[in-house]
Amino acid sequence: MNSKGNDHSGSLRTYQPAPNLVFDVVPINPIDTTNLVKPFVITYSLYFTGYLDPVKLHDSLELLILRKYRILGARLTSALDSFYVPRAKSFSRDTLPAVVFTSNNRGQTSVATVNPSLPHLDTLSDRITLHPGVNSLRALVPAVGTPEQYCPNPNQPELNPPMLKVHVETFSDATIISVRGPHIFNDAKGFERILADWATAVNSDVEDAIGPATLGWNPLSGLGDRHNLANDAANIPLGWSSIVGAAEKQFLENFKKEMESEPRAKYMSFHFPSSEITRLRSEAQGVADRVRLSENDVIFAFLARAWASSCSASPSTLAHLVFPLDLRFMLPERYGPDPSSYIHNAVFAVPLLHTFTVGQLRTMSLGAVAMEVRKTVQQLTKEGLERTVDWVLANPEQNPVPRGVDGLFFGVSSWRKMKFLDIHFRGALQGGGDGKLTRIWGSGSSAAGARRICMVESDDGEGGLWCSVELPEGDWDRGQFKDIERRGG
Repeated sequence: MNSKGNDHSGSLRTYQPAPNLVFDVVPINPIDTTNLVKPFVITYSLYFTGYLDPVKLHDSLELLILRKYRILGARLTSALDSFYVPRAKSFSRDTLPAVVFTSNNRGQTSVATVNPSLPHLDTLSDRITLHPGVNSLRALVPAVGTPEQYCPNPNQPELNPPMLKVHVETFSDATIISVRGPHIFNDAKGFERILADWATAVNSDVEDAIGPATLGWNPLSGLGDRHNLANDAANIPLGWSSIVGAAEKQFLENFKKEMESEPRAKYMSFHFPSSEITRLRSEAQGVADRVRLSENDVIFAFLARAWASSCSASPSTLAHLVFPLDLRFMLPERYGPDPSSYIHNAVFAVPLLHTFTVGQLRTMSLGAVAMEVRKTVQQLTKEGLERTVDWVLANPEQNPVPRGVDGLFFGVSSWRKMKFLDIHFRGALQGGGDGKLTRIWGSGSSAAGARRICMVESDDGEGGLWCSVELPEGDWDRGQFKDIERRGG
């Protein structure tokens, strides 16, 4: 297929409701308008050591948006098909703010006094432990709602709020920043780029920030050709399904039954110390014949097996296991010399080669499940992945999903290659610490919640890792999850 990785040209038109208020109208790229991304609101919650000046944080972010990241101040309409990006002269703190920014100063109060359950402040165990998730931690703002909350005025973007909502909680010894927005705007890798440039604006000069790719650039341009015979709707890729007609009715009915049986959901965080990761990897490697398993393979397998042992589903229920891959690095020729400049969604779901039942997962060894993950990774090729992306983009009306109609979905997304913990905001530091980012949480929300989407968010600085997942509340009190040590209530 023809790649257009070096073509950064954008497709823009203007929306001008008043002489002094002008928007560039930028089409949202098709991969962001699939149901893999479109329904979700995402929040990144960031813990910095030390008291950071909220005014400096606000002013640097506002300046970054005006000078480098106009897209951060974009508005949406109910069509959810275009970003309405204000021209720099249109921004105004009074009438068209660049960002929704709120703060709460806790004065001389320490963060542990207000929130003693922050997990990374505990003395960490040498065993796997469970900790309160983002919804249970004070001063953290979890993802809530759906993308429609960003367009209360369906056809008038000038009346709608910016996509980016930032809340800052300051303590004598820490600052917690929560950044919320629709998933159609950016993924975790894109957020890493935004955060790094924000840090540059805080610590030195906004002009030193690198900035994102050109407005309107679509690295996947050329894919999604309906006239390509390979993209015939009947050629459904392995592991994918079309959720239309009777299949859609069945899919929704299954979801309704699940919500009726398990209406409440709860986020929790896992901590895996390095010693346990080593032990699990050694255990799994024992059944892997001449194949080296990665830490991610083993963590995925552990979480999937633990979930299967803890969920209330019958043993015959299908379990669709999925992990996302970053197309920036799988298809680098499409994303040009600086793939990280593309801040919008570039992750694509990959279902495991084989679908198992919940009962099978309960009886499979850790190594057997990890090998299924590794086999799926090994069979991936750039050409095969691009063909699947091509088909998905060509068939949006088929409502394609990387799972079957029946059963349950379980996905694990790893952010460990990202350099979140290298970021600091020392330029806004007023005391009480060193201004470093030491912990990040991710949370998602949609009309259907974000159940069974596990985010391996960051290392712990000592070779271990943190990850979070939302599950039906009852799952945490059953099976393997019930037996994991709890910390922080």
